[in-house]
Amino acid sequence: MSKISKALERARQQREQVMESAGAVLSATPPAVQPRAKASSPSSSHRVPYDHEVSTPSREGSGRSCLLAPPFGKIISDGKEAYGFFSPAMAPLLKERQELLKKNRIMTFLDQSYIDHYNYLRTQVLQRTLAENWNTLMVTSVNPGEGKTTTAINLALSMSRDALQTALIVDANLRKPSVAQKLGLAENALGLSDYLFNDLDVQDLIINPRLGNMIRVLLAGKPLVESADILSLPKIRNLIQELKHRYPDRYVIFDCPHLKHMPDSLVFSSYVDGIILVVEAGKTTREDLMETLNHLKHGNIVGLVFNRHAEK
Repeated sequence: MSKISKALERARQQREQVMESAGAVLSATPPAVQPRAKASSPSSSHRVPYDHEVSTPSREGSGRSCLLAPPFGKIISDGKEAYGFFSPAMAPLLKERQELLKKNRIMTFLDQSYIDHYNYLRTQVLQRTLAENWNTLMVTSVNPGEGKTTTAINLALSMSRDALQTALIVDANLRKPSVAQKLGLAENALGLSDYLFNDLDVQDLIINPRLGNMIRVLLAGKPLVESADILSLPKIRNLIQELKHRYPDRYVIFDCPHLKHMPDSLVFSSYVDGIILVVEAGKTTREDLMETLNHLKHGNIVGLVFNRHAEK
């Protein structure tokens, strides 16, 4: 073997080691649930492989993905598009990202007892949605800071590890997006707002967060102040329907703003199949909760998540 061939082989092995450290996941055996009724496509009885959907468009316009899909998304720097790829030199940064995920209580790197709570939540959600063929769900809360984003991300991660499901997490909080920060992704990556106003294909905005083979992320993009009016656009409703029907085995989890004094989630609730409401122990008052439930009375409430009970 030539020196060049040996060098290439060593580089490949180093790259694979880095990818393994970045994409390591904790496995959990899920309780049995009945699969959702599938569409009549030939491949609907199988988990849809996500690899071809990971968007890494090149400057020549190719939308085809590759093994080293950028984990941090497409970003804009000085008006130019840029794409980040893994390399062995990035190992310290990947370790830093793992620590960030732990700090943000993302279940990938936490202990099994914490993961089990979300697996139990996943099972309950599956049992309540599969029979109705509901696969677009919004996660919201009464007040800010009650843990809805963490709940949405961890539910999507748990969904993606079920043998019959894939998951897409969408940051629909266009005013104050936080999914990118929670996952250690580029906060200036293109996303939902760019789809709405820059006429971009949504499939070119879905990225691989390197948290498992069956989960993908659509970030919010540039924050928008008049988000309630923007969420009323027909293009949003059409997008949700496209995401719902594109893959029958995929759950689409929307991280939405809190409801108190914010019209965004009320607008959004009419578009999705179901609603998951996060309630923080010791913070959400009964009066606020009842008022919120009354606002959501025309939506399909899948259930309430009582968060941080053990910490109080």
